[in-house]
Amino acid sequence: MKTEMISKTINKYGNSREHLMLILRDLETQSGKNVLEPATLTEVAEQMNIPKSAVAGFLGFYTMFKKEPRAKYLIRVCKSGPCHVMGSTDIFHEVEKILGIKPGEGTKDGMFFLEKCECLGVCSVAPAMMVNYDIHGNLTAESLKKILDDYKKKEPVIGEACGPEVEGKKCIIEGTKQTKRLLENMGVVDPLSVDSYVAKGGFNALKKAVTMDRGEIIQIMKDSGLRGRGGAGFPAGMKWSFVTKGDMQKYIICNADEGEPG
Repeated sequence: MKTEMISKTINKYGNSREHLMLILRDLETQSGKNVLEPATLTEVAEQMNIPKSAVAGFLGFYTMFKKEPRAKYLIRVCKSGPCHVMGSTDIFHEVEKILGIKPGEGTKDGMFFLEKCECLGVCSVAPAMMVNYDIHGNLTAESLKKILDDYKKKEPVIGEACGPEVEGKKCIIEGTKQTKRLLENMGVVDPLSVDSYVAKGGFNALKKAVTMDRGEIIQIMKDSGLRGRGGAGFPAGMKWSFVTKGDMQKYIICNADEGEPG
């Protein structure tokens, strides 16, 4: 890859390590083969004035980046829980059928390369796939064929779950007419400041809860109808009432899973 192209991409995002992912993502796509060659990585490290080992470590952690050539268009079909129950397995087999390739293989013309992937973060439009970095959701056998045909014609489809890249400096969410409830303090509270959170009423509910009997709290939860955040949507108040019974020692576990419900 030409030095000028690398310089242009770095200048687009800024010469800071925090932008490394965006820079590598663009360079990978610009390569025409979805590859980050060693010479490109060396040039990036030198222009950004960061150790080559840091760039190598970055690629080792984020496995979506590869040093081996793949194809012009990299197809990743989501196989996570939500997409699976919405038919992603059928979509995956349909891609195999249309292109005549298996996972980890590319078409002979160098146009497409197929992979399975974990959650793409667009569960609301499952089943979904990503072509390079464009998301396509609500897939069916018919829409899939149209999408792939458009890429073959070098005219990527712009559908209901895929939009062009845009830039802007104004937060347009402030102009929406929605009534915020759970997210009413989004954009108001500094997420890195406890004092900012407390100033907006943070911990008030907790302060009240510690003065109440656990039975009162559970009853409030039951009356509220709130459900758990897991995939089953089990009533939280009922679940809490179960775990309070018995004298055995109890543990609170924080599920920090990314991608799956819960």
